[in-house]
Amino acid sequence: MQLRTLACLPGVWAPPDAIDLGGSRVTRVTFEEWLALEGQSQSAVYNKLETNYTRNPPAFWEWPIEIDPQFAIRDTANTSELSKLARRDLDLLVAAIHWYTGFAPIHPRHSVTYFDTARTEEGVPRVYGESDKEYATENSEPTIVLRACDAGPLAAMVSFARETAAKWKDGSYQHAVQSMALTSTPGLGWPTRVLLLVGAFEALLLPDVRKGLQQAFAERFAALVTDDPAERREWVSRSRLGYMLRSDLVHARSLDATVAQLQTPPEDFVARLERAGVVALCRLLGGSALLHQWQVDSTGAC
Repeated sequence: MQLRTLACLPGVWAPPDAIDLGGSRVTRVTFEEWLALEGQSQSAVYNKLETNYTRNPPAFWEWPIEIDPQFAIRDTANTSELSKLARRDLDLLVAAIHWYTGFAPIHPRHSVTYFDTARTEEGVPRVYGESDKEYATENSEPTIVLRACDAGPLAAMVSFARETAAKWKDGSYQHAVQSMALTSTPGLGWPTRVLLLVGAFEALLLPDVRKGLQQAFAERFAALVTDDPAERREWVSRSRLGYMLRSDLVHARSLDATVAQLQTPPEDFVARLERAGVVALCRLLGGSALLHQWQVDSTGAC
């Protein structure tokens, strides 16, 4: 049987009308329905949250999961099994949003996921992350904005993530995807992010290189970012600087000389390098066709 599942998407803004992804959708949930999911329809404490919830509505991913009917029976063990099934799909969506927008979202496992079986006064079975309901009740500063025109391209990226999952969930690719996703950790500074990013691509691009690592990294990374010869030369330079920053940090050297060559603030430089990393990763996974209208300096399709 199919079970309707709803996962709160931390820091994501969605329009009033649902974004159809073909078999799933990014949507809003009314405050009344959210209370029903929580089993708190008559709670004065929860009612105090209505103003903030309505002013800054959270986004949810709604999709069906295939389950054995016995898992629909409410108990702790079944909820745990449902959570494992949901996690597999959530990993796909997180990857797709990251690769499509260029920004790694906070994983929904840190928030709350609802399994919409028969509702009771206690609501529906649900699993909370360490942030509990915080992301559902506080979305005043979203980091990712999705619009209606994102539906088709994002749906294609979800399909791409699903089709290539066996590859990016294994070995060096798995470590690279995890490292790149960690760059979304709130409060993480650019030095740590550049270490994560360059380290991820070192493992992917340089397994056969023992000498000239910096130049090999720059040339191979740039070749994945763009096919344009002039732009590639620029990206060789940027990629080399990114590798130099990583080396300075690893070897505890002063960053001053390298930072002086960036021509932009380090935060902006690293943010652009992160977007380039998304393009490079998707090309490595075989997604060049998806990226024909997607450039390092753009954000999605809108």
